[in-house]
Amino acid sequence: MIKKKEVRYSEWIKFIRSEYSKISGDKEMKKNKSKKRSNQKRKEIAVASFTLFIICILLGSLSLIYFLNIPAGSDINGVYGSVYDGPYESWGIGGGGAMSSFSMSPYDTNLWFVGTDMGTLFRSIDAGGHWSPISQTEVVFSADLPRACYVGFSPRANIVFFARSHAWSTTEYRSTDYGVTWDEISLPLNDTEYIRYWFADSTQEELMFAASSEGLFKSVDFGETWARIGAVTGYSTGSFIDYTTNRVFHSTRDEILVSNDGGETFSTHYSATTNIQAFTGGRDSSGLTLAFLDNWPYAELASVDRRLPEDLPQVYIDSGRVDCIGYVWQSHDDSAFEMTTRVGGDHLCMAENDAQTIYVTGLRFWALTDSGSVTGTGVWLSRDAAATWDLSFMMLEEWDLWDSLEKSAVGLDIGYWDGGYESFSVNKRNSAIAGGSEYFFLHVSKNYGQDWLSPFTEYADDGPREKGKRWKSNGLEVTSTTRIEVHPTDENIIYAGFNDIHGMVSEDGGDTWRLLTGFLCNVIYDFAFDPDDTNVVYAASGYMHDWPIWWHALHLVSSGEEVPGGIFKSTDRGRTWARLTPDTGEMYFQYLSVAYNHITNTLYAGTQGKGIVRSLDDGASWEWYNTGIYSSEEMIIGQIEIDFENNNVYALLSGDYPEFENQNYTGLYMLDVYGGATSWKILRGTVHVPSEQSCANMWYYPSCFAVDFSSNLLSNNQRATIWLGDYENAGGMGQWLSTGIWKTTNGGDTWTRLYQYSFPTCIKIDPSNSNRVYFAGGYSVSGGWGYGGPLYTNDGGPTLLMNEGLPFEGVSHSIAFFLTKPDYMIYGFHGGGMRYGPKPT
Repeated sequence: MIKKKEVRYSEWIKFIRSEYSKISGDKEMKKNKSKKRSNQKRKEIAVASFTLFIICILLGSLSLIYFLNIPAGSDINGVYGSVYDGPYESWGIGGGGAMSSFSMSPYDTNLWFVGTDMGTLFRSIDAGGHWSPISQTEVVFSADLPRACYVGFSPRANIVFFARSHAWSTTEYRSTDYGVTWDEISLPLNDTEYIRYWFADSTQEELMFAASSEGLFKSVDFGETWARIGAVTGYSTGSFIDYTTNRVFHSTRDEILVSNDGGETFSTHYSATTNIQAFTGGRDSSGLTLAFLDNWPYAELASVDRRLPEDLPQVYIDSGRVDCIGYVWQSHDDSAFEMTTRVGGDHLCMAENDAQTIYVTGLRFWALTDSGSVTGTGVWLSRDAAATWDLSFMMLEEWDLWDSLEKSAVGLDIGYWDGGYESFSVNKRNSAIAGGSEYFFLHVSKNYGQDWLSPFTEYADDGPREKGKRWKSNGLEVTSTTRIEVHPTDENIIYAGFNDIHGMVSEDGGDTWRLLTGFLCNVIYDFAFDPDDTNVVYAASGYMHDWPIWWHALHLVSSGEEVPGGIFKSTDRGRTWARLTPDTGEMYFQYLSVAYNHITNTLYAGTQGKGIVRSLDDGASWEWYNTGIYSSEEMIIGQIEIDFENNNVYALLSGDYPEFENQNYTGLYMLDVYGGATSWKILRGTVHVPSEQSCANMWYYPSCFAVDFSSNLLSNNQRATIWLGDYENAGGMGQWLSTGIWKTTNGGDTWTRLYQYSFPTCIKIDPSNSNRVYFAGGYSVSGGWGYGGPLYTNDGGPTLLMNEGLPFEGVSHSIAFFLTKPDYMIYGFHGGGMRYGPKPT
């Protein structure tokens, strides 16, 4: 791989000298010039000299800024490189998805990073005020959060490091432009080894370390090349460099090592009697403090209530919920380590230039004790080197919010049902700034834990933060969008369905958003509208998220006791909802699709397992309506659409995962309402088998379709042109590279696969040009497993293109358009919220 080159000051000087020489010219040539020309040349030289003088001053200023470790500034497109946002603007409300590896640069206080289990590494260049996703063509964050690695920072502030670690592989990256673009680097890791964290020597900018699950690595050339430190083995639990002596301290689970020669050789500084869970250190005028957190065996959690800290409020003791797994130990100026009275969980942090301030958090997860749960949301803070401690933050349930917490939109409307800290960090050169990501929420303090900010939602309404108010995202989109719908008669009204947090509505064209409240289920899969009343909206909902991904594609064989759901109606734009389908019996199911015909006052709804239900009286009564559809107990109907020109209805029958016994009958069905039909007709004639497919059986798991309602009506009242997506979810059924995007131009008599596409989730036809068709897919697959991502065609099929203006390579999940803004569109993402911007050309 060709590596990007750094621009060094010496290269700038050479360039400036070269340009100055060009302007000055050769002395012999000057003697032969006229006086007028000579005077003109002298003017040019004077201008060049002045320009050179100014440039040198600027370079000197930048050098001074750098060597003093002062942030270089906030020129977004200058100092930090181009910000990703590009043509697509983030929409909606952030938060609500698993975040990890919260990282703050100690050399530029504006530069923050945080990753998500949905595959995105986000970057902020204004200390959490706004966030941008780093393009997944550059780096992808790992969903394996226990192995998630923090971003590493070099004293040369533009250089940062990242490692994506899985249980099966790891990839390391280096950026020289503050994290905009990245190059792969190579560390000599063992087969099962992975990077846990990076650390630097603030006094030697070329020196970097990488701590792994099995050892320690060192670089002396700004992280371009790396060598293993052979004398260091074991699982890394923390490191610290004493900048006054350049001693390097490094901890494993068994011991704390020290190097007096910059990491060349190490000796034992402390041998642990119990496992070391975390290690840190700090130095200031008062001396040197080292601290570690021991790791009591999990079995001893049963007796945790006998080791409660005295400063824990009684309410937590009474509730049976405490937060500990081991004790904090400390050493001052190389004295022996002593155990303190402070218990903690997974994270122990200090700033390198502060020997007094220590943060310790609870567990990464909720553990069980004899008396109840052990929650990990606690943060304790000491300002006197572990002599005394204050409980800085603790949150157990939504009824028990910390007073100094800045409330987030998702937390207020959905609840703070969260686990412990997945990650926690302190700015290594400013101990006042610390924070971490609980499983769903990121909280940061800039004043030693007195106040905790939620830097992922921006308040839009006046007054106190409370339920039901409007918010707008600052770009940290961790929400998973299942469906986006623009109201057909008022495009200022836009609805978005989400996994886990119901959904949102905008009433001002996407500028601000309000969470849908009063809902009974946590996932909304589809919306339908009454075009005559903009206050009315219907929703299909359930409790199992992520259909049709992975095992979430299974049919639900019960009558809803395991995963209930329903069809709901709101007459006040989502503030309150009424259940329309029964909440007991055989129709108490998870619903994936809904369609409403305002002309006939008819509702159609698709279940994840039992087929289609219909109501002829706006939901007052319901009936099963599966006549003509392949009869089984496992009928998954993922999408329903109505042709409002003739009232005909189209419905998609998916596979009966995991048995796939209905593969000969899956696909698109039509109800010819215009022709008076009372049963569904399958639109599956000849399905051409792709060359990659060895088995004649096709369409194991159709997942989406799009009918071109502008195409001709055939003699049987069905549309001529239809698109269909087939999802690779059949495991060993011979589907390898055989799924994809299919098209018919004769109403389903013949289907031809146009593109191999492994995981399609949405197909949308451009309402302004039916030859422009857009596809959404659920995987990042460039150069890997099959093909997918935000693809489109401009010519009705022959040519397939990638929308390269999006940061998310392959997790697009839904698409929507505007009629009044024909050049713009909306994408919804699994783990990336929504983004609004121009259609690709």
